[in-house]
Amino acid sequence: MDGNCVANEVHLFFSGSNQIVYGLEMARAIKEVQSKLDEIAMDERLLEALQPHANLKELMLAGYRGRILSSGFASLKNLVKIQIKNCRKLLRLPLLGPLVALEEFSLQCLESLEYIQSGPTPSSSSSSSSNELQLLHSLKSLEIKSCTNLIGWSAEKKSSQLLCLSQLTIYNCPQMVSTPKFSAHVEHIELWGVKSELLDDLVDSLPPPSSPLLSRFTSLKLHKIEGLLVLPQGLLPHLTCLESLSIGRCNDFTTLSPAVIQHLTSLQRLELSSCPCLASWKGGYDHGGDEKKNKMTMMPICALPYLHSLRFFNLPKLVHLPEWLRHSSNLQKLQMNDCVALKGLPEWLTKLAALKSLEVSLCGDLSTRCRGQTALDWPNIAQIPNIEVDDRVIQKDGCYLGLDQGQGEDYSEDEDDDDEEEESTPDTLANGIARLTCSLFRRCFLC
Repeated sequence: MDGNCVANEVHLFFSGSNQIVYGLEMARAIKEVQSKLDEIAMDERLLEALQPHANLKELMLAGYRGRILSSGFASLKNLVKIQIKNCRKLLRLPLLGPLVALEEFSLQCLESLEYIQSGPTPSSSSSSSSNELQLLHSLKSLEIKSCTNLIGWSAEKKSSQLLCLSQLTIYNCPQMVSTPKFSAHVEHIELWGVKSELLDDLVDSLPPPSSPLLSRFTSLKLHKIEGLLVLPQGLLPHLTCLESLSIGRCNDFTTLSPAVIQHLTSLQRLELSSCPCLASWKGGYDHGGDEKKNKMTMMPICALPYLHSLRFFNLPKLVHLPEWLRHSSNLQKLQMNDCVALKGLPEWLTKLAALKSLEVSLCGDLSTRCRGQTALDWPNIAQIPNIEVDDRVIQKDGCYLGLDQGQGEDYSEDEDDDDEEEESTPDTLANGIARLTCSLFRRCFLC
């Protein structure tokens, strides 16, 4: 048998059509699956065998490979804090209703979980289902991160009412479209990496704007919200007591119009970042044929009286500062970073007497217009005590430190002189070393 025949037979033996090799590969695959199933079953048996103390206050479960959690969790009625993370195969959580003392609940990297509460099992009674919807009255903080298949809190139309929830964080949950009902205690809401449908559902879950406790809603962060063009109109009445607003990485977001600004009467900090479509401060909401209301939403109303910090970052289409900013008499800090389309700074900046700090960085022509006393926009900003342009301090505590172009040329000449002196220094040092070496050599030779 020649070499070619041997090679062909070896190739046929290891080809996919060979039933023996196919059977070996299937056996190996089945063995791997069985091994993983054994690991899952082992984790589930171990967790079921655990008997934590009834007075346990905090629980963290990480790296669990099972698909369900032990029903014994319901007996830990004194739990105050639960953190479950990196349980990638977990399909179902136990009923949370009995956890009447639970205040902090964190879920991270549960990639297989679709609903936090899947509803009652066939063997459970209707009363337990009712309790499930009514309890969790103590929950204050809810954090959900990187649960990529999570759809919502519950598959049922009815959902839990989180009567004491004050902080909600949802991060990188692209499929999530529903949230539980909130109470008027909510203070901080942060959404990152979700669809705009979730924000719409969240607005519907908030208590009525007339609620006396709504004043606690003071902080809102919206980052990487897919499909967000403008803030939902239903959200606006809830913003009157908001103190901090941050909108970032929303690729479809187009404007923060006067229709929104007129509701932000308590706002102190505003940040808009990485919104490539934000190009205008105009626009509003359609009120049908009511021309008076339509006109009102287009008008720059005197608002933001308590704003003291404003930052624009990476807004490539932003051409000018908003007109409503001229009414922010308490503005203390203004930052503009990587806004290359900004044309210039308005004269009305001179009327913002409280403005103490101005930072302009990577803003193209605007950076040039603010760089020194001879720059075009300097008359509009000279009264600001602290000015920094492209990481260079131009003015500090009212003392001018920057250099005009003419002085800059003199400065560069001085630098050239210094360079010449520095260039001559190595030669002088080399000559000194050479003389010292020769002297030592002569002494050694004489000895």
